[in-house]
Amino acid sequence: MDSRRQNALACGLPKTPAEWRQKAAREVIQAPPPSDQYDRRQPVDAPSLHVGEKAIDVPLVNLSGWNPGSKIQFSHFLTTRTLVEMANDPRDIKAPENYTDFHLTQEICREANRWLIGYGDWNVYLRDIKDTEDRIPEPGESRELGEFGNVRYRQLLAQLLPNDEQDSAPAERESNRVPYFSRIIPAGDEGIVDIGLVNFVVALTKSCQHVGLDWRCARGLVHIQVGHAHLTAQNDGRLHPREHNDTYALLKVKPFRLADKPDSTLMEIAIQLLCWMIREDFREDHPYFTISGHREHTYLTVATFGQGYPKYISEGVVDNQEDCFLKLKSYGPFNMYSSKHVKFFGQLVLSLAIVCSEAWKAKQASSSVGAQPTIST
Repeated sequence: MDSRRQNALACGLPKTPAEWRQKAAREVIQAPPPSDQYDRRQPVDAPSLHVGEKAIDVPLVNLSGWNPGSKIQFSHFLTTRTLVEMANDPRDIKAPENYTDFHLTQEICREANRWLIGYGDWNVYLRDIKDTEDRIPEPGESRELGEFGNVRYRQLLAQLLPNDEQDSAPAERESNRVPYFSRIIPAGDEGIVDIGLVNFVVALTKSCQHVGLDWRCARGLVHIQVGHAHLTAQNDGRLHPREHNDTYALLKVKPFRLADKPDSTLMEIAIQLLCWMIREDFREDHPYFTISGHREHTYLTVATFGQGYPKYISEGVVDNQEDCFLKLKSYGPFNMYSSKHVKFFGQLVLSLAIVCSEAWKAKQASSSVGAQPTIST
């Protein structure tokens, strides 16, 4: 990795149960401004809004008036009982306890590394990053990088984006819809970051025989209803099996660096992961993680939950205060203009794609066994 060690972001979200209790006991529930309500079909009745009550006293399942994505109110977010930890160094992911969060094993990581060593385009791409770092080549002077040519081009363009700390303009919605997800076309600055990240993960995994899943490049919109709570999350891509709606990883992109808007961005990622978990009924046969792109930086954010957390979400019941939290840990930034960072990040992404592919195969095998007809004699 780089000799420079990245400092932790100045994140104002709770990191420990004690911090959560302190903030939730202080924060008061407020009604969302009407102009900010994303889904106007959502009933916003006074009893379920709990206006003026402390967040610590209101379970998520009893609370309405949720704003979508990056506009979520902090008081509402606290009712998700989410703890957020930012790793000081991307290399912290190598610790055994962190490998467990991602369902990673040393053997899978070695398998991914062996495959990448023999991937010619990958090695040429890493060499170009090492030689030129963030320099944008003049027209006609770009190196031939095979599958990673457009990846590198899009990544270099990210540094030219205006640093105004604002999201891009709303994307144009397409008319065709599938269950849980609607297709949306990327627009503006965010589209540049989006295409670069999606092209990277596709080029990295599509030729690997150990990966049996595809990256979906369209944005998806998810609506989840839990009691009075109507949660809305948007992702910018996902890892999924062909012709199935299962999800095994999520993508999120922003046209600004995470350090510019850490709290709102991490709250948005948390809701994105929570909606996914609820849809999956908190299955534990695969990791829940988001790969997020922020200009030239990328992050891996993994979510785990305590044993009592699913019951809290569905019923609002807290049996054990210390074991009833959603825990997010975010690793990064991985600098996409550093060959050392990119090499390590690529190994992680491919390893995770293999882990998720094996989880999908195991699910299919289990379904096949359960679907076998009974033969009478």
